[in-house]
Order: sequence, then C-alpha cells, then structure tokens
Amino acid sequence: MQTHDKRGRNHQAYMWQYGSPGKGVVFDFRMGREGEGPKQFLGNFNGLLQTDGYSGYNHVGGPKMVHACCLAHARRKYVDAVKVNAKDQESAGIVALVDKLFAIDREAREQDLDHAQRDLLRQERAPELLEQLRAAALALKKKALPKSLAGQAANYTLSLWSKLTVFLKHPELELSTNPAENAMRSIALGRNYVQFSIMRSVWGMCLLHLLAPTKRCA
Repeated sequence: MQTHDKRGRNHQAYMWQYGSPGKGVVFDFRMGREGEGPKQFLGNFNGLLQTDGYSGYNHVGGPKMVHACCLAHARRKYVDAVKVNAKDQESAGIVALVDKLFAIDREAREQDLDHAQRDLLRQERAPELLEQLRAAALALKKKALPKSLAGQAANYTLSLWSKLTVFLKHPELELSTNPAENAMRSIALGRNYVQFSIMRSVWGMCLLHLLAPTKRCA
C-alpha cells in the first residue's frame, strides 16, 4: 500500500481473517504480522481458536480460550519433504496417516452426521492413528537432519502436538483451517491488482455460549 498522498514506496501489509464455520468472516487490515494484531482483535475471547502454527497466536485470547492447530498445515510440510526426496518413505507414510484422519471426517460428512455422531467415529478410530502418527514423527525426527524439510516437518508436528489433537476433546472442531483458506480466495484472487503481498488467516470458532453476539467475531 501507499500513504494517503501517494508518496513513497509501497509497503507490505497483511490481511487477517477471523470467522466461524458456516457463518460470516471479518477481515482485519494490519501493517505488520506481529501478534499484537490478533491480540487486540480477539481481546479476552474465551472460545475455540484454530490457527496454523504461527507463534504470534501464542499469547492471544482470554484465560479460558482453547487453541487448536491445523492438521492440513502439518501434512503439507511432509508433502513438501516428499517433493524434494521421492524416496522419503517416512514422510510419505505420515501423509497417509493424516489422510486416514481426514477420511474419518469425510465419512461423517457423507453420512450427514452431526458433531456428536462424528465424535463417536473419531473416538473409535482416531486415537490409534494419532499414536502411530506421533511414533512416526518421533522416529523421523531422530533420523532426519534438523534443517531438512523432513526434520522440520517432524519438529512442527511434535511441537504442536497437543494443539493438533485437541479435536478429540472438542467435537465441534474441524481438523483443519481449510474453510478459512477457502473464504480467503476472493481476496487472494485480487492480489494481482491490490498491493497486499501476504495474507494470514485465523479460523476463530466462536461458540455462542462462550461469545456474545456483540463481540468481534462473526
């Protein structure tokens, strides 16, 4: 963006997205990517907040807020590792395990199950898959170089493990922030015409019994 009088160079800016599944979204324009932006926006929010692994979210929200992370972001890091090393069977195996977790939710959607019914499927099938996933990530971390894509993927998964698995305690949580990214497409399509170089998204799940309708989360 430029200053109001069009002087000077363009500056990198950020568009932060906040929304609730099945509801509207709010876009918050910020000049930086520091955690102060979401901290100010969320205030004392005490609902469920689902994000990627960006550290800027670590000190936001109220004392009772539950922070969940996105399994799709973790999966992509292993996909990237396989792209640079097609022989990386360990990373490929972890991708397959994550895909099995997503298959549980896909089956729930196909059967039109509600959150409680979906949770029954998750509780039946997900714990064993998660145990295998964590064991595979630990083994990969020991084997791979720390700065390799595979090593970084394993470290990302393990460092966020409690946030990646909190969906077992909160049936309403999705496994990923993909709905938020889909909502971002309309703005992303305009990046060739508008000087926003980076956009970040947050999928803040605003539970009605935790967040009053007048609060700042659609």
